[in-house]
Amino acid sequence: MKIFAIMITVAFMMISTSANADPVSKVQNWIIAEKNDIVEFQKKNWADAKDQFARNKTQIANFFSKFKTEKSN
Repeated sequence: MKIFAIMITVAFMMISTSANADPVSKVQNWIIAEKNDIVEFQKKNWADAKDQFARNKTQIANFFSKFKTEKSN
């Protein structure tokens, strides 16, 4: 009876470890995919922000250049 109990215990341990291995890899794959999505999202938004900053800088410079030309006239 002891041998049967040991065999059942070992079989249960083998089943439970293989069942847990799959969800772990799914979680790891999900984390990697999320990281890649975040990196792509940040690249796009940083590029958009860089373009917007350049436009704002030009607009502000043009705004103040109007005052400079009015003052000199």
